Amino acid sequence: MLLVLGIALFVVSGILIVIWVAQRRKLGSLARAEVTTIGQLAGLANAVNVELERAGTGAGFSQLVGLSGQVRADDPLTSELAGERCVYYDYTVEREFEETYQETDSSTNQRVTKTRTRTETVAHGSRRTKFQLDDGTGTLTVDPEGASIESVQVVERYEPAPVGGGSIRIGPVTLGWDAPGLGSRRTLGYRYRERVLPLGSSVFVLGMARGGGAAGLNVRKPDTGDRFLVSLKTREELVGSTRRAVTWLLIASIALDAAGVVLVLLEVLRG
Repeated sequence: MLLVLGIALFVVSGILIVIWVAQRRKLGSLARAEVTTIGQLAGLANAVNVELERAGTGAGFSQLVGLSGQVRADDPLTSELAGERCVYYDYTVEREFEETYQETDSSTNQRVTKTRTRTETVAHGSRRTKFQLDDGTGTLTVDPEGASIESVQVVERYEPAPVGGGSIRIGPVTLGWDAPGLGSRRTLGYRYRERVLPLGSSVFVLGMARGGGAAGLNVRKPDTGDRFLVSLKTREELVGSTRRAVTWLLIASIALDAAGVVLVLLEVLRG
């Protein structure tokens, strides 16, 4: 038993190390990124592109950057549940139901009927669209494809199923509930959740800036292995929280490894 527990601690420690590596990578990307304004970045991009054109390299401006500003969009999305104007949304609808089933009673060896409450995801959707980042010195386009996007919860509710059955429609999905007493499953209700990145949000964007000149600047997913983030936190808040995560994940992993070694040794000594 101690051996099993020790191995389990090693497995958990390994999972923490994987998370630790990801957090270290995030911290490294934050440290390497050039923190600037969009106006300054546009001037730098234009100057670099002129020099590259003179050199005949055929390359264009590319720089890992950290930018702060507000989210704008000429053609925003409308979230499915809250109807919120946004540039990103993610929603989930879960059905809670009561299920009747049979099993054999171990003491009497008779079949008995029981009920249990379960949940299942019946609808899920997520969309994101390009948006403009405006920091007062200029604007640029952010393509959020592949980004880790921090969002705010705008829907969190539970609705009991009405007596007699019925149905509702959410986007392309129609959800129905059964009348009481029909079949082995009885719908109790639906739980709705939705998160969005609203228009006007103040965000920090970590990503790869490209372009410049007449084509304009854009930020997208880096091809260098660096992180791509759209966060509601400031850069300082991100750096602080990531540093704390790196520290505590390492401490926890070392502690679990030590405990695992102790348990394995105890099992060996007992044997």
